[in-house]
Amino acid sequence: MKIKHNRIKRDNMPEVRRDFGIISCILGLISILFFWMPLVSIPAGLLAIIFFLIQTVKKHTGLATTGLILGILGLILTTIFIFAAIYAIKAISERFVSGINLFPFPKP
Repeated sequence: MKIKHNRIKRDNMPEVRRDFGIISCILGLISILFFWMPLVSIPAGLLAIIFFLIQTVKKHTGLATTGLILGILGLILTTIFIFAAIYAIKAISERFVSGINLFPFPKP
């Protein structure tokens, strides 16, 4: 007994392009990995969000959603890093101004 399968011919189906979803995912990953470099992570995160929007207009894909989430997380991490760096620089500069020795070890 032979089983017949209902197969759809791929020639008749429109091709779903996921280029912008892939680009969004890669840029979101770059935004997460380089959160300590704001000049890299902020544009990468914003571009990941923009490419997500472009991809969802054409066809919503999971890669585009992943790019959106990674892009937003990268921007959040970068913002936290910037505020932490400002706070650290402020704290160190206050110690220099107040005369507190940053290096309490005796000089040889």
